[in-house]
Amino acid sequence: MLRGPGFASACEYWTRFARFLNDVDLMTRISSLLGEGAGEDQPGEEPTAVETTETALRNTTIPAAQCCLILQRAATVLSSETDNGTEHVAAAVDVLPRCLILLTKGKEDEASAKGLFRALDEVGAACEDSLQAELKGRKTSSMAESATALLEGLVKLREEIVQQKKRDNPTLPYTERDCEDLLCGTLDGLFLLSKLTLRPKGEGKVDPTAVKQAYSHLQRAISLARITKDASSGDSSALPSKAQLRYAETLRSISAAFHNAAALLINGGKEAASASFWNHAAKIGQEALACHDSASKVPEPDGQPVEKQELEAWTVLRDRHIPSRLELLGYALARSGERRAAYDAYVRALSATPRSSLDKLVAASRSQPVRSVIQSEPKLAALLEKLTSLATYDLFLLRDGGADSGTLRRPLEQAGIPLEVVGTILEYQVLILDPVIHKEDAATAVRTLLKELKDIYSGVGEYPIRRARVLLRMLEYAYSMDDHNLAGSPMVVTGLLGTQNLGRDGQLSIFVPQYTLSLEILLTLQAHRRQDSEDKPTAIEGLTQAMAKLKVEVPQFHDIVLDDEDRFYRKLESLSNLLGLLGHVFHRVELLDIMRTLCMRTAFSGKIDSFVLTSVAIAQEYVKIGKLDRAVVTYEQAASSPGIEARNVSTEVRVIFLLRWAEALALTECTDEALLKYGEAMALSEMLTIPDKTAPTIVRARSRITALERSALAATVYGAIQLSRDNTTTAISGLMQALRLWNRALDTLTKLRQPTLPASSSEPNPFQVSAQDQTTSSDDKPGSPRMWDAMIDGLHWRLADGVVTTLFALGRLHYVRGSVKNSEFFTQRANELATSLNAPLLISRALTKEAEKELAVGRLDTGHDLLVQAAYHWEQVPDVLGPDLADLHRLQGNYSLRSEEPEEAKRIYGVASQLLDQLEKMFAETEASLVTPTPETASPGDGEAAASSVAPAVLASVLRQHIWLLRTEAGEDPMYDDLLSRFLALPPCVETKVEENALMGKLALEEVQARLEADLFLSSLTESAMALPMGMSSGEGIAPPTSTRDILASVVNAEKFFWTGLELSGSRGEVQQVREAALSLGLLRAFQTALGKGGKNNAIIAAALLDVSAAVTLRREMLECIDNKFPNISQANDLAWPAMNVNGSPLPASHSLARRLMFTQDLDEDDEDDEETNMQAYWQAVKKRYRSETLDAAGLASPMADLLPEHWTVVNISVTDDKQTLFISRQRARCEPLIFCLPLDRQGRREMGDDEEEPLTYEKAVEELQDIIGLNDETAKNAKDIQDKEGRAGWWAERGALDLRLKELLENIEFCWLGAFKTILAEPSDTSAEALNSLRTKIDKVFKRNRVVPQDKKSHLRLRLDDSIVECFSNLSPKCRDEEFEDLIYFLVVDLRTVLEEYSAKSRRESTTHPDHHLFLALDKNLQGLPWESIPILRGRSVSRIPSISFLLDRVDLVRHQQGQAIASRSSTGAPSPDRTTVDPLKTFYILNPSGDLKNTQSTFEPKFKDLEKLGWKGITGRPPTEEEMLQGFQKSDLMLYFGHAAGHQYIRSHKLRNLPRCAATMLWGCSSGALREMGDFERIGTPNHYMLAGCPTLVANLWDVTDREIDRVATAVMSKLRIEGEYLNPKGKNTSGDASAVSVVQAVAEARESCKLKYLTGAAPVVYGIPFYL
Repeated sequence: MLRGPGFASACEYWTRFARFLNDVDLMTRISSLLGEGAGEDQPGEEPTAVETTETALRNTTIPAAQCCLILQRAATVLSSETDNGTEHVAAAVDVLPRCLILLTKGKEDEASAKGLFRALDEVGAACEDSLQAELKGRKTSSMAESATALLEGLVKLREEIVQQKKRDNPTLPYTERDCEDLLCGTLDGLFLLSKLTLRPKGEGKVDPTAVKQAYSHLQRAISLARITKDASSGDSSALPSKAQLRYAETLRSISAAFHNAAALLINGGKEAASASFWNHAAKIGQEALACHDSASKVPEPDGQPVEKQELEAWTVLRDRHIPSRLELLGYALARSGERRAAYDAYVRALSATPRSSLDKLVAASRSQPVRSVIQSEPKLAALLEKLTSLATYDLFLLRDGGADSGTLRRPLEQAGIPLEVVGTILEYQVLILDPVIHKEDAATAVRTLLKELKDIYSGVGEYPIRRARVLLRMLEYAYSMDDHNLAGSPMVVTGLLGTQNLGRDGQLSIFVPQYTLSLEILLTLQAHRRQDSEDKPTAIEGLTQAMAKLKVEVPQFHDIVLDDEDRFYRKLESLSNLLGLLGHVFHRVELLDIMRTLCMRTAFSGKIDSFVLTSVAIAQEYVKIGKLDRAVVTYEQAASSPGIEARNVSTEVRVIFLLRWAEALALTECTDEALLKYGEAMALSEMLTIPDKTAPTIVRARSRITALERSALAATVYGAIQLSRDNTTTAISGLMQALRLWNRALDTLTKLRQPTLPASSSEPNPFQVSAQDQTTSSDDKPGSPRMWDAMIDGLHWRLADGVVTTLFALGRLHYVRGSVKNSEFFTQRANELATSLNAPLLISRALTKEAEKELAVGRLDTGHDLLVQAAYHWEQVPDVLGPDLADLHRLQGNYSLRSEEPEEAKRIYGVASQLLDQLEKMFAETEASLVTPTPETASPGDGEAAASSVAPAVLASVLRQHIWLLRTEAGEDPMYDDLLSRFLALPPCVETKVEENALMGKLALEEVQARLEADLFLSSLTESAMALPMGMSSGEGIAPPTSTRDILASVVNAEKFFWTGLELSGSRGEVQQVREAALSLGLLRAFQTALGKGGKNNAIIAAALLDVSAAVTLRREMLECIDNKFPNISQANDLAWPAMNVNGSPLPASHSLARRLMFTQDLDEDDEDDEETNMQAYWQAVKKRYRSETLDAAGLASPMADLLPEHWTVVNISVTDDKQTLFISRQRARCEPLIFCLPLDRQGRREMGDDEEEPLTYEKAVEELQDIIGLNDETAKNAKDIQDKEGRAGWWAERGALDLRLKELLENIEFCWLGAFKTILAEPSDTSAEALNSLRTKIDKVFKRNRVVPQDKKSHLRLRLDDSIVECFSNLSPKCRDEEFEDLIYFLVVDLRTVLEEYSAKSRRESTTHPDHHLFLALDKNLQGLPWESIPILRGRSVSRIPSISFLLDRVDLVRHQQGQAIASRSSTGAPSPDRTTVDPLKTFYILNPSGDLKNTQSTFEPKFKDLEKLGWKGITGRPPTEEEMLQGFQKSDLMLYFGHAAGHQYIRSHKLRNLPRCAATMLWGCSSGALREMGDFERIGTPNHYMLAGCPTLVANLWDVTDREIDRVATAVMSKLRIEGEYLNPKGKNTSGDASAVSVVQAVAEARESCKLKYLTGAAPVVYGIPFYL
């Protein structure tokens, strides 16, 4: 009853109704009914749906209707939101085999088959929708596994039907449309299955086994498509057009499925596994395109047009998908390590560039720069980056190999890429490699590419501009890589750029001016490098041509697009850096102005950083030529520009800008403003970040270089600020830090080598980031391994300029300080660097500075030779002017002046002035020609001078010398007045004011002397001895005569100039300037006193001035040495900017850093640590005292001698620069200083008979001493060649004669130079005041009796000799020569002799002398070579030398510190002062015969020293000591003994010695160990200075060479007198300082002079520096 068609129709109806209602239960009931109808002969209870299905399948008797119902029920379950009904889906899976039988082997009617197909479609669609929803995360279902199984079953069913229809059973009653639908369903199912298989599991990773399954699914899709095609025809091209199109669509969908699967793999971390998918995606896609293109050529019979949307899809496949898939294939292959396959894939991707893009590229290449052409296609640009990297670094394809060079030309041409596009691509590859051209592989690749490009553009007349562009690039690389193989003819480039037949390059003609300029710039750079080649143009010629074109062409660039504007700007920047390095100031200013013009272009709006940096460079050029006010205004204008005000400038550039601004402000003495700018820069610098370790090596290297550069600049500015505060020592420290940083930056750049290249597998995921350019930007160019390597941006030159500028600055500061050897060192280093840079003007500057030093030292011939060389280098750059040329002429004038050619000096000074005038005019013309706004300084007020001058310091020096030479023509020659007016109108900087006050002071002093000589009563004053204080004075309140008042006014005027000059130059002026000002002030003080206007502190100030003039350099160097004595504490990391407080005072390193550094010291014992700490406290106190001393009247009015023991005397002896006047001062504690001003030829000016000898001048005395010492050296060297007795006798006779000559010379010095005033050197006596008053009374009577003073009681002139003068002359022996009495008053000889005889007899009975009196000699540089200790009045007395009284106080303070006392200050009075230092003789270190050739000396002392080693002595005998042994000996011992050649400087470097924090008392018994070498205008240099700076309390050394046996006798005598013998030393090192029988080392040396045979030639050689020590 429940069977038949009607029942089946009814069930189908109700099934559709239940499906509509989603009523699964109803559908189950219908299924049961259908089951009953089919098997009513089967008894039993009603089966379940699943049971019914299984039974039906077993019996294969389930009808189609029931199959449809089961499938529709599953579709209903899958479409519902519930997770229930898994069993229904499973039932659908089970019924699928029955469906296959029904559809392929059953005899169902057409309606039943269609119903079954619909059911299959419904359940398939529901299944796919459910799984898609789950894939996209919109749905989470527990039946995903059942649904997947159902989908797999459906795919198999459809696949089987299609295969049977197309291959096994073509008679199946299905139409082509049915097959197409089945095929589509099958493919969709396979695509979905591949997605499901590749779905990430677990931690988001793809199961490796799933990759194979997914690939298998898609391969089945390909096979199915192939079956469809093959069943129709063996060749797709033979298919009907519609069939072809359908087949093409099928292939397109399959390729898309492979694409999607590959993307899933990449996102799942399976990049390598995606390669095969990308390969099929591209390959099948290309096949689909070929099939579609073939079908599109055959018109459809019905003539219906193809839909637009469909055509767009194929266009997208061709233009976007295929290239993208090929590129991604390359990416996947690269990740799997298959680099060659990856490269080929990339080439295929590039070859697949669509025609539309190629047409655009062709058109663009004819009118646009290469970079613009390629970067208009970002994906193309990224692809070329990858291709170039693989070809260059991994596969090494771009090697020189002719036709097989491995470039892209051949594959691209084979792919049909136009030649113009090929050329553009290869040019872009060159641009890609440009930033890394320093790498060997990149350089090789560039060579290959350029040669290929040269061939590509070789077509006659087709590509002239492009060929010129390539040839120009080849010239650039030939220059940067120094590769002559790339070099071509610049004339060819010029010809190509000038041709009228432009072929296809007509639109590129707009770039011809730029390319022409680039060629000129390159030629200029080449000319600079090869300047020595005769067939090459000089650098200046090329520069002139380039600048001429730049001035004309660049302003026209405002609206023109430039080819690689950044690169072109860097070329200009490179040229600018070179010009700055070479010293072409005005050319560089013009070029910088052109660069600023470019920065202000609309297209350059993002170049505000470049604008600011260019402004900074212009300001720096102003600074170089002395236009400081212009520089400051330039900074102010740049600071007010919109970009800076809007904070659009990068932090790094703002830091540079502020630092340079601060430097300019410091140079203009605006210290407070400079400090503010420096502080702002420091705060900004802390915001800068550094690249992390993952950044490319080039980026990190450049970051490090820029950080070093910033820190170097900060240290330079710090030095400028400190110099403006007159802190020269700290300024030098800052510049030294800057030099170290500049050198480190240059070394980092020079040593930069090819970094490790990233592997291709590190390419970014294209689905995570953009495929844009991932390479290093052009701003990250690395340095080069050589000076001439790939540095188009001129970084090397900029760093080299920093080094050389700092070297010159250090050389200048050391020259000014007087440290001549250091100055020479830095100047020579600058010369070497300038030579390596082929910078003739820098070489000339270095030679000029060396010549200046040589002239100042007195080596005129050497100085002249250097000036000739310097002039030669200027001749190599004709038509170039600069301040250095004027400075060269200044020194040429100085040479003529020193060579006593005043007329020639005048002429040269005039030329120098004219040069500076011409430079001023050139500067004005340059500023007027600038395109960008020029600085506008405030116009001076009424009567004010011009704001600035070119090189004002040079001009001031030139004018000062010229005016001084013209002074005799004042009032007659108008030039004198003109020059003087110009001189006084110079800008008021420190250098010019020092020169001004020096000149005006000298002119005023000369006027004083002229007035004195013209005065009838005062004319003898300049020829007579003068004393401070003076006894002659006028009455109180009585005005002196008018002539005297006028002279006094001139004296005050001159003094004002010299005081101002001394205050300005005291800390930062040249040593000669300080010395000249101090001695001139001393002379003026003597004049004032002689004229009756001596002030209260006149003598104190005059004595202090003489002391100041004696050791200017040493005082300055002491501050630097103190800083270097404890480097672990005082020095921080160089990269850290120097810190200052608000006043500009330097701040030390942080406490934590200091502690960390201090604890890293390797100290053996805790007491050593304490001792070092104590020594540090002492030196810091010394440093504080030195810094607090000022060179003004107030600062010098406090008597420093009051801090000394009362039985110590300090005598300063100086001679003026004209060697005509001797100053000798005496200072004692709590006594007014006594000063004599003694003309050396005063006796010669008196009447002499014909038989009188000529007076002993300074020159004669020095010449005689040099002759004696020279013969002494010669005879000493000849001693070893004398063997016989007669020869030895002659040798001793010759040396005896020299000994006598030396004795007579010293006697003559005392007699001729000092005369009666030698008594200033006498030992003080405790003569009673009554005795001195009696002597004064008797002298007064002599004066009155001989009418020396007016007898008229109304006269206001009084004579009262000062106590110090009376006491001084009381020591004059009545048995002295008459000539010595003449020094008192030459016509009163008899009466004064009688007075002195009476006083002498009485004083011998009453007066006593201090038993331990000691005299210190502070000798100026001109007198230090004389053995003053051996003149008769000092012979045998305790006399030692000191540089100045400040150094004496240092030693006294050291003793105080060692005794636990507070260090004294100038304000200290009444405090007892230690008069000695004690030495523990058991803490002695000795060096005996280190060279091994002093056998006699070794045999003399070795036995004694070996015995003393038992008591604790340590030493070295017969071998050279190491430097560390010597350092330890100095630091750990109390006494150091050296018996060897010279001073031992061959075993220890001078800077190591002088930087010692503690130094033992030392005896150096070698030849000339105590000699100070004469250095002309500078102070003398030598070993004793190093010991004084080291803090050595006492140094015994020899002034000249001595023989070993003779000096051994002296040394033995000294040690004997000091009781340095075992019998006097107990194990505890007994201190005998309180023993009355003990003698000081100074007294011991004085007495030991008599122990040798040659009492003067040998005995006078040992001298003592420092204070006495006792054992």
